[in-house]
Amino acid sequence: MRGDILHFDGVQALGVIIGDDGSRYAFSRSDLYERFPPAKAIRVEFRAEGGRARDIARARVAARSTSTEKSAETRRPGLWRHFLDALTRNYANFRGRARRAEYWSYAFFWLMALALVMAVGFVFDGGLTNFHAAIEAPAITLTLSIVFVLATLLPGLGLAVRRQHDIGLSGWYSLFVLIPSLGSLILLAFSLIPSQKRDNRWGPVPENVIS
Repeated sequence: MRGDILHFDGVQALGVIIGDDGSRYAFSRSDLYERFPPAKAIRVEFRAEGGRARDIARARVAARSTSTEKSAETRRPGLWRHFLDALTRNYANFRGRARRAEYWSYAFFWLMALALVMAVGFVFDGGLTNFHAAIEAPAITLTLSIVFVLATLLPGLGLAVRRQHDIGLSGWYSLFVLIPSLGSLILLAFSLIPSQKRDNRWGPVPENVIS
């Protein structure tokens, strides 16, 4: 498989490769098949073994053009993409880090989706023909809303944990949400804190996300 070195810590001799399949693979200096100084953006070939890269060597391909490299570096996922990623490949991911843009993009579209689900339920409860009945007995609205909240519980928790990781805190701080009123305010304050500008115990600085 081919990929690019995303990060390498020369002190700890540990690094991360982003494969062409979009997955990240950890590696150490001992995984190098040939001797070369690992550095960010170096194109490599390697053998994927679970979540680890083995037998790493420089890719035997022509160097990518400068324009291609610049476009890859400046390409940023859209806000909608963060929401979809949280519901798919990061559905129950409690590892790694998540920046503010990723966190708030998900929160925004989650609220929009919940509002849509409630609107659909309200219509089926008879809101268009019997407004008062739909308000007094919103059975379908409540059912659909509960199903939606439960279905998105793990993505939301995972993202909250990764947001704590991004500012250097343990994901267990997310349990503050269990404290009535005050807990939610504390987590809101945490979610507004900028990312740490360095690697921390939970991983390297997230790439391709602004703020």
